[in-house]
Amino acid sequence: MDGLIVKLIGFYENYDRTVFTRYKDKVKYWLTFNEVNSVLHAPFMSGSIATPMEELSKQDLYQAVHHELVASASATKIGCMVLAMPAYGMTANPLDQLAVHEFENQNYLFSDIHARGKYPNYIKRYFK
Repeated sequence: MDGLIVKLIGFYENYDRTVFTRYKDKVKYWLTFNEVNSVLHAPFMSGSIATPMEELSKQDLYQAVHHELVASASATKIGCMVLAMPAYGMTANPLDQLAVHEFENQNYLFSDIHARGKYPNYIKRYFK
């Protein structure tokens, strides 16, 4: 990982430790990042990515989310909240149903990583 990213993740871990220690008796459940997958849809608002969305590749967006996932996992060993985006095919046409399945894979990717601690095979194939 880029040195700046590693440094930022370290700052985030320190912040988490401080907040968790201070509020440990007041907060029972923690979410480190809210709607972690929303970076794909609103990179500036959700991920503070200043580059205009039309100039970002899918790789840029997934890399940004990857850094959030690493920061969350290394700081807390707990998960994030995922933006719920239900989908239903326009028709029974298999192509519509395949599109829904691919959309759901994108939705579930982030919770799969948190719950299983690794990237699912379908996304590894996609990234190749």
